[in-house]
Amino acid sequence: MSEAAPKKFQSISPRQAELESFSLETLKVVNPDLVKAFERLLQQCVVDCMDRPGLNKACTVKMTISLTPDANPNTNAIDCVSVGINLNSSVPGQDAPMAVLNIKDGNTGELGYHPTNPSDARQGGLFNHEETEGGDS
Repeated sequence: MSEAAPKKFQSISPRQAELESFSLETLKVVNPDLVKAFERLLQQCVVDCMDRPGLNKACTVKMTISLTPDANPNTNAIDCVSVGINLNSSVPGQDAPMAVLNIKDGNTGELGYHPTNPSDARQGGLFNHEETEGGDS
């Protein structure tokens, strides 16, 4: 006694027998622009990692594939699915502090930095005042 095929699916037709299998490997054949976009996002993340070697946070490239039943209007059988593919990437924000600045004027909220050591105002200048008065050469 043979089992009947599920009601929602038709048996394989000659047209279906000619179909190539869809996979991640064959995506380039179906949508080459999508593969190029993925490669571009991946390259952007690599460049970001190279730009910030001291920040140990991950960049991500995500591919989301959604499948929606697509019923045959003549038979109402599910013989196809609509495939949607979404690509996105994220680059982490850089939370590293830029510098320690002095409050130059407490009344106005103006900040200041020392011209010979702009990254740390508490440390003061690298040269004494007399050495820097002569102007720029």
